Amino acid sequence: MTSAVKVEPSARVHSRVHPIGVQTPSSEVMLIGSLLYSNPSDRLSVVTFVTDDDLENPYHRTVFGLIRERARGTREVDAALLADDLMRGGKLAGEHGMRLSKCLTDAATSAAAGEAVMSYAAAVVGESYRRRYEQLGTALTELSSSLPEHELLGYLVRAGSECREHSKRLTSLREASGAAA
Repeated sequence: MTSAVKVEPSARVHSRVHPIGVQTPSSEVMLIGSLLYSNPSDRLSVVTFVTDDDLENPYHRTVFGLIRERARGTREVDAALLADDLMRGGKLAGEHGMRLSKCLTDAATSAAAGEAVMSYAAAVVGESYRRRYEQLGTALTELSSSLPEHELLGYLVRAGSECREHSKRLTSLREASGAAA
């Protein structure tokens, strides 16, 4: 005779699970993983603040783009549904497909907590903010000798405006996550 074991559901189950995929997942992997387990309103907020350019890894960008499409269309989001979207779109073939599949698997097994999605988003946008400054420094160094003088200030002003907008997004995300600096 077998006895039934009652399993109590827990909203925090994912935060107690150790990662079984990548053992030190990046902020991008954790963001995608948390989006898989977050509530729809937080998911929609994150995909509004985070842009494709905030993600450095092109495979993460692809998966994030699918999550964004589903979130904006108020459709369910989970690893199986995203894998199905990738399969139907013919994106799981070859080496590229294997890398996309691994990205999705790493995110799903990252033990990312859905309730921490805003914090992961702030971390990703913060890393992107620093990359933006690094790239700007490199570009300014290169352009200082190749761009006509009358275009230098305009380039710097545009880049500064983009940095200011990025900073505003980052501040908003940090405030939403409770980690305002």
